[in-house]
Amino acid sequence: MIWDAPVPDDTDKDEICLIIYTSGTTGIAKGVALTQDNLCSDINSLTKVAYFPGHNLFVLPLNHVYAFTGVLLFMLEGVTSYISAGLKRVSQEMKEYAPHAMLMVPLFLETMYGKVMDSAKKQGIEKKLQLLMKVSLRLYAMGIDVRRKLFKRVLDEFGGNLSTVICGGAAIDQEYITAFRAFGIHIMNGYGITECSPVISGNRNCHWRDGSVGQPIPGCEIKTDAPDGRSEGEFYVRGRMVMKGYYNNEAATREAFDGDWYKTGDIGYIDADGFIFITGRKKNIIILSNGKNLYPEEIEQQLVKLPAICEVVVYEDGRQVAAEIFPDTDWLAENSIGDAQAHLEAAIAQCNKQLPPYKNVTKIKLRDTAFPKTSTQKIKRY
Repeated sequence: MIWDAPVPDDTDKDEICLIIYTSGTTGIAKGVALTQDNLCSDINSLTKVAYFPGHNLFVLPLNHVYAFTGVLLFMLEGVTSYISAGLKRVSQEMKEYAPHAMLMVPLFLETMYGKVMDSAKKQGIEKKLQLLMKVSLRLYAMGIDVRRKLFKRVLDEFGGNLSTVICGGAAIDQEYITAFRAFGIHIMNGYGITECSPVISGNRNCHWRDGSVGQPIPGCEIKTDAPDGRSEGEFYVRGRMVMKGYYNNEAATREAFDGDWYKTGDIGYIDADGFIFITGRKKNIIILSNGKNLYPEEIEQQLVKLPAICEVVVYEDGRQVAAEIFPDTDWLAENSIGDAQAHLEAAIAQCNKQLPPYKNVTKIKLRDTAFPKTSTQKIKRY
């Protein structure tokens, strides 16, 4: 059902109603001033492009605009929402409340998938499960949808009803989206930023493109700073959902805009059908001595697939591409690997063979603790 929730006549639509501080992954947090109209326009647009079946369970912190607007969206849709009592209770709550839809960040999905595969490995059915997933996807592509029957035991661990997940807040590897599709759960990957209230684009229930973050929502214009507005470059956004500015920070506000276009700081391109593809973050780009640009996120997504790695950050160190790693000590112990440094050096050397030479990781540093993170579980890079 599509609703329309205009700002009441007795309310100044340009009045600031919410100030949310950015997570500050690469710098000092700034107060994003969002107006009544910013929020209403973004939420109304979302009701026109997405369908949310049944009730939902909120597991994200409500001090982040992604979760905050999610609550407003489900209220507008008239959908029952349960709010989690805490991360330690999420697994129990999913079985108790049996949600049909959820808002998540990639870390939650990665953790859920990891538990499924770990359980299959302990039961000695990991290869059988992987084969069944391939069969499930092949049948689905042929128009035969038996996914939820094949994976009923997996779905029961998530409450039995979960069929739709909106995923945002950070980049997610396509591997996880495909895996959950095999189970019968549709991951609607999207793109947003606090300064845009926050949703800019998203894949739809029945219209998506793998590898992309979907098409812009209604009322949102997006282009790159490339001459044709589509080729790889920094994304610029304009529309009613774009913030009024940074609270009490005119200098930062001026720097963030090019006319009425907000400069997102994200790098990517737009295909012929309007699907948006993100390749990296402008602040994170490594410019090598040969003039080539390297996006650390691209390499991190490959390295984190290694079972011995929990978390990784790639950066430049003395003209070398370095990787700082928080290893999975449990996995190393289970596999009787005593020298984590040597094991990871060998594993990354194999990964390097699949990459162009200028993208090769040549320096590895191990750390004893997890990286500090924002409220949406994004690693604070600096």
